[in-house]
Amino acid sequence: MKRLAQTFGMVILAAVLCTGCTGASASEDNSVAVEAETSDDAPVTDDNDDVSIPNPMKETDADGIMQAMGVRFGVPDGAENVRYVIINDEMAQMSFELDSTEFTARIKPSAEFEDISGMYYDWTFTDDSWKVGYCDAKAMSYISETEDDAMVLLWYDVVPGLMYSISAVSGDLDGLDLSVYAEQVYIPMQGDSDGDPVDTGAASPLPTYQYYGDDKQAGAVAAFMANLGSDGYYSEEGSVVIPAPVILQKVTDDDEEIKVYGNFWIFTYVPDGSTLSCISGGEYPGIITLGKSGDDYIVTDAEFAGDGSEYMKDIKRFCGGNTSLEEMYLDASNADNASVRNIRIKYIFDYLKGNGLDDKYDSFQDYGWDPVYLSEAANWDGVVETEG
Repeated sequence: MKRLAQTFGMVILAAVLCTGCTGASASEDNSVAVEAETSDDAPVTDDNDDVSIPNPMKETDADGIMQAMGVRFGVPDGAENVRYVIINDEMAQMSFELDSTEFTARIKPSAEFEDISGMYYDWTFTDDSWKVGYCDAKAMSYISETEDDAMVLLWYDVVPGLMYSISAVSGDLDGLDLSVYAEQVYIPMQGDSDGDPVDTGAASPLPTYQYYGDDKQAGAVAAFMANLGSDGYYSEEGSVVIPAPVILQKVTDDDEEIKVYGNFWIFTYVPDGSTLSCISGGEYPGIITLGKSGDDYIVTDAEFAGDGSEYMKDIKRFCGGNTSLEEMYLDASNADNASVRNIRIKYIFDYLKGNGLDDKYDSFQDYGWDPVYLSEAANWDGVVETEG
């Protein structure tokens, strides 16, 4: 699930990176210029007092941003010359080129909505009624007959506390839609509890989730995560939370408790014809501890990775120096990877079959993506694949 989105009715925004603005009406920070002129290790020298100032821009890659800040950018289809930097150890930036236009996206942990774009204009248009996924968003544009046009889209994901922006400057932005790129850049870290309902018509309600498999340990984990999702994620009447726990390894301690290491995804679905339409969801990388209760297992403890900069720190702590396990956690942090997709298909298929609904629903679908047909489950051997 790369994103969950709300359809936009207006097509007015588009994007290009602002690399230089003139005139009293507009200005921006020098992030890109500094990136081009200095390396990540080169100090910046103040000629007046001969004091070296560390370069605030650190060149990196997608994995480096994930490890340092626990966030990811989606890369739009067809993007070229993709570059990543970390600014002042607190903000991630991705720049890319598409159709001869340069785009810049940013992510920053924040307690509130703020402008992190570095674009400072006498905006001629603002509109705070936009959405990116289920996040409130604000659009701003500067239109000029003598200078370059500029556009910014800002949105705030309240669940992980992350501020996002995508910005653009070009000679003519008329007719381009910046929200198209925002939707591709945005990968929800953990689902949102807000958002407008999806119109599902008069479809029948879906039964509450129940695990129908034979693995009692997996069943305890699945039931725990389904209940957690029911409490914290956006839902609506007739929806169901179906977990997709990607179990990476199990360790039994001296007290015969079982520590289950994994990324425990949950997704909420509503019926839409023969498809289950996903309306919210997210990941919970962590460790779930199981204890015996008679012949069954129960969850006795659960610890999940924090958001923002704590994300990767917690995963490293969970792994205790096991770099192979760290890589497995990272693989399972992308819902498009086989390690998540196969588990997701399997758990949906088993839920539908257990409730006698496997003839009624044949697929699931995330907003903006093609349906995934559950017939794939019939050919799945149960082995979790990871993509490195």
